Amino acid sequence: MLQKELMDTTDAERKRQIKFLFKGWIKRERRKRKQLKELKDKEEKKMRKQAVKDGKKPFYCKKSEKRLLELLVDNYEQLRKSGKLNKHLKKEYGRKIIIKKKKKERRRERFVVSKY
Repeated sequence: MLQKELMDTTDAERKRQIKFLFKGWIKRERRKRKQLKELKDKEEKKMRKQAVKDGKKPFYCKKSEKRLLELLVDNYEQLRKSGKLNKHLKKEYGRKIIIKKKKKERRRERFVVSKY
């Protein structure tokens, strides 16, 4: 909304005010994300320490694995909020069934004995 207003206005003073507001909003969003990330990291460290106390081996994820997990969790949350989670899960389940059927057909084709 601010970006659209920024494009539409011709007054220099108003543009400066909008840019100032927009930058503040972006900074707040970054700060929120950073705080959430720090909170998650602290929670993970707590869980690892507890696991070590219980006698388990510590497990450390690679950054790439961590990013992938976060991406999957975010996608899940978005689907859940929009109400499309059930549809998505049914679609995934259907795809898996089709793949399994195709694999079975391939196996059958391998073991078919020719009559000639």
